[in-house]
Amino acid sequence: MNAFDYFVFYFIIKHDDSKQIEVQELQNELESTYNNGSTKNPSEIFQKYSNEIKTIREKAKNVFEVVSSTRNTVKIRFLESKLSQFILKSFGDEDKKNILMTTIDAAKNVAIIMEKNDLPQTTCYRKINELIKEGFFIITKYTTDNRQTRKYQSLFLNLQISIKKNEIILVGTIPKQIYEKSSFVKN
Repeated sequence: MNAFDYFVFYFIIKHDDSKQIEVQELQNELESTYNNGSTKNPSEIFQKYSNEIKTIREKAKNVFEVVSSTRNTVKIRFLESKLSQFILKSFGDEDKKNILMTTIDAAKNVAIIMEKNDLPQTTCYRKINELIKEGFFIITKYTTDNRQTRKYQSLFLNLQISIKKNEIILVGTIPKQIYEKSSFVKN
């Protein structure tokens, strides 16, 4: 499961008003697989929860649309007002916004994020974990001196907000390689 898939799945699961989805169990497995870098194949989760996944895929068709694409990026317009509010809420938190802005251009480890944002370790880890849970990060791992470390990069390279009448229009730019590997594109 890639970062964009997790972001969309997380949003739909958290905001499913119809309660057609077995929320807690599916969410726990998705979080465990994505956030912890599990070696578990996501297709096992998809098979186990095939009906729920089908419902999520159907709902995702109404959540976003591709506006444009370049060689390296894809611009996505978020159609669901709750999703726009969800994104804006995270960017409304000053620490989260600063962390995301720090990680837009390249993946960074926690020490660099703490230093660049002048955040205490506890606050930094808490905010990063919230952003991970909400699906705002592309997580990469690397090994140095036989020690595995994570680096975090913002899923969004750019966010544009415009307001027309009573409608908030939110367009996000994500890396094309992430979008193309999304199960929403493949299926």
